[in-house]
Amino acid sequence: MTRADTELALKATAPRASDKLLVRDRLRSDSAQLSARSIIVLQASGGFGKTSLLLQWRREWLRRGAVVAWLMLDERDDATRFAQGIGVAMRLAIGGAASASAFTRSALTVQDSMERLTEWLALVAAMAAEVVLVLDDVHTLPDATVREAMAYLVHNAPANLTLVLATRRRLALPLSHMRARGQYAEVNADMLRLRLEEAIAVLVERFGTRIDTDTCVRLHELSEGWPLGLQLAISGIDERADVSEAVARLTTLHSNVNHHFVGELIEHLPPALADFLTRISIADMVNPALCFALTNAADATAMLDQLRASTPIFVDVPDSDWVRVHPLVREFLRARVQTWPFEVQRDLHFRAASWLADNGLHEEAVRHAFATGEPQWAYDLTERCLRQIIASGHLATVLDWIERLPLAEIERRPWMKLGAGWALVSGNRHRDAAALAGPLLEDESAPISWRLEAAAIVSAAGYHADQFDSAAELQATWRAVPQSEKLKRFAVINRTALSYLYAGRPDLLRYHHAQTAHALGPQEMDALSGLGAWEIGMSYWWEGQAELARATLRAASARADAEIGRRTHLATMLATTLAAVLWDCDAPAEAAIVLANRLDVVERSMAVDPMCMGYVTAARIAEWEGHEGRAFDLLNQLCVVGEARELKRVCVTSLAEQIRMHSRRGHAHTCRTLVERLETICPIASLSESGLWGPLCKLQLSMAHAYAAIGQEDYASARKLLTVAARLAAHLRRGRDDIEIKLLQAFSSRQLNESDTILLAEATSLAHAGGLKRIVRDTYFDRMQPARHHTDHVLEHRSIDESSVAPVIAQGGNDTARVLPSSLLTPKERDVLQLLARSLSNKEIARALDIGSETAKWHLKNLFDKLGASSRKHVVSRARMLGILEVSDFKSYGPVARTQRM
Repeated sequence: MTRADTELALKATAPRASDKLLVRDRLRSDSAQLSARSIIVLQASGGFGKTSLLLQWRREWLRRGAVVAWLMLDERDDATRFAQGIGVAMRLAIGGAASASAFTRSALTVQDSMERLTEWLALVAAMAAEVVLVLDDVHTLPDATVREAMAYLVHNAPANLTLVLATRRRLALPLSHMRARGQYAEVNADMLRLRLEEAIAVLVERFGTRIDTDTCVRLHELSEGWPLGLQLAISGIDERADVSEAVARLTTLHSNVNHHFVGELIEHLPPALADFLTRISIADMVNPALCFALTNAADATAMLDQLRASTPIFVDVPDSDWVRVHPLVREFLRARVQTWPFEVQRDLHFRAASWLADNGLHEEAVRHAFATGEPQWAYDLTERCLRQIIASGHLATVLDWIERLPLAEIERRPWMKLGAGWALVSGNRHRDAAALAGPLLEDESAPISWRLEAAAIVSAAGYHADQFDSAAELQATWRAVPQSEKLKRFAVINRTALSYLYAGRPDLLRYHHAQTAHALGPQEMDALSGLGAWEIGMSYWWEGQAELARATLRAASARADAEIGRRTHLATMLATTLAAVLWDCDAPAEAAIVLANRLDVVERSMAVDPMCMGYVTAARIAEWEGHEGRAFDLLNQLCVVGEARELKRVCVTSLAEQIRMHSRRGHAHTCRTLVERLETICPIASLSESGLWGPLCKLQLSMAHAYAAIGQEDYASARKLLTVAARLAAHLRRGRDDIEIKLLQAFSSRQLNESDTILLAEATSLAHAGGLKRIVRDTYFDRMQPARHHTDHVLEHRSIDESSVAPVIAQGGNDTARVLPSSLLTPKERDVLQLLARSLSNKEIARALDIGSETAKWHLKNLFDKLGASSRKHVVSRARMLGILEVSDFKSYGPVARTQRM
């Protein structure tokens, strides 16, 4: 072979698949979005696993008997070399048989590149097999090759040819007509980004029991689903004994991942390019214009393009010229900026703030304005966008701004005062919010619209303080708020809906939202639409319609996680309620993932209901995993939060759940002690059954007292208490509580030797209708029987049912070798290869296949010829490399068996 032939052969050889390569089931080549497509474009920047996915697809196509040719491209591939490379790739794909040589000689003897491609396409069309041509690094091709040779190949591909193009940037190919005919599919960076359950599968495979769910979620958030980012994180913590502590160090300047990866990356860049990258890293996102504003570099666009092409650290924003440096790298670069003189840092932030403010990006400008040391400018920018950011659901950002604002500055700016009031309410600082808005409410000289909005803030603070009745008294005052502004619509819709819910009219809540949604039209995911979805989901759960609640909350939660951030106030509120619903639907593994790495957000900023649902569900998951101590610790922590904030219903919820858990274990003395604590905090006799707060709290207390009576085997008292609870549940239309009460009544009747059949049948039927799969098992229990613990659970994909999940078992070794269907080998040759992979001798192969020794040798000779091998071991190695022989070294990006820990 000539030097050119050798180079082309290397370019036409597929990379070896790693033993750790995992199959991504949602991106399989036979999925609905990819199957039966003539061209598939795989477009993403470096580090998103394009080559790994190509290797997965290659394996899948080979399993189906397709001929798969592979060619890696580079900048030297003009039209002639491109056509030659395709010919060599096909020759390697079909083996070294004489027919293969004839196949490629015809194409390679033609001098004109287009004639070569035409001849090659004709030969492919004549094959009675599916042919796949994988072209990697298409972005490196010269523009002329793309415009001419590549376009010709795409538009003249026969029906049995599938073209797969992997590229880092969009290709200048006219593909709109193929898209219109359904022949085109594209896999982009968002599709390649690891989902949470995929990242957990990778981390559990690597670290086993050394890593828990919370740490997995933190790593996924840190890497933002970037496959290379997750791999870098893994390399940075691989040798550490304490994985959680190692994760906490990942973003520091001295972490292994930053020292070995980012540090070396910077050192190998030209000084001018390294300085350019460091300067633009102060912005969360950049485009060429912002890069020019930050650096004054005349060639800023070219430098940004060069960095995007040569480094894998940029994440593209779809359909725009904006990009951002990945957070793992950005923090390291910003740490370098902080070592520069303050005057240089100040100038950078001033440039960023000025450009962002001039282009209407006020939220981004505020952070840089604060860093310039010019507070009045920062205050002006904050006031300009404060209310808009609150409405978008980015509460943590606003609360951070408010912490930096002097109270006097807030007081002299009425619009800022009202905006700060909304943020403080949502951040669970309801007393501060009421103190800020209260004087404006009483100021008769203030415009009526200001006073009405101040009343709305004070009322909202009342709801967050769990003072429903006093908050409801203000509703008549502020319902007349003009609805021209989103925050005011937010107040009217939300407070009205909540009053319906706590009054026992969840149906009116949904009707109210349906009417307002019709009037407002389609909404983006923000505080208004997100809270509306939470209220609707909550209303279904309130009624005991778990399946409807799950559908509503799951969709809203996924949107909130993706669009405004997983650990934001709104996303966490949706997640806590979704987790409670998932528990009732008997999906505890998914509930654990939904809650992971969120309880600190729950404690800081949640209102009473989502906070209680989050902690109680986390405690039940801990009990389900067999960690009773962890379960009781979480409930005690919830009680401490309630005491610190003077929220009685939080304390009642905590103690009631503890009583339920102890009652199931027959801990009579502990139940009595907990009941005494309940009576000290909130005596049941003191509660009224009128208003909004009293009936709800009395229902919780009645059920808690009933559980305590059951734990003490006082079933007669339990039935009396349950009668009161049943009346309150019916009044409030709490369908879920009504089912639980019926189950407890049936259990108490059984213990008193009375028939429980009718009540039990009715409760079971209602639970089944609502999708409450777990409530019967959790409530109707055998006397003195401890709760069952589960220590080996399945981590499930969020879009599939838990019952369908099975552990993925890794296999390996020649005993598991399997020959895949291939047009290269005959059925008998595949049988011989299968036995050859198990190290059988010629005689053993002949005996196993019931053929003569000479026949076995003849088949072996054909294998040597077709696979271009020189020894028996070489045959097996070549077969594995070509994807004909499969040893089960692939594992699935899917559910894995493991013990869940919070």
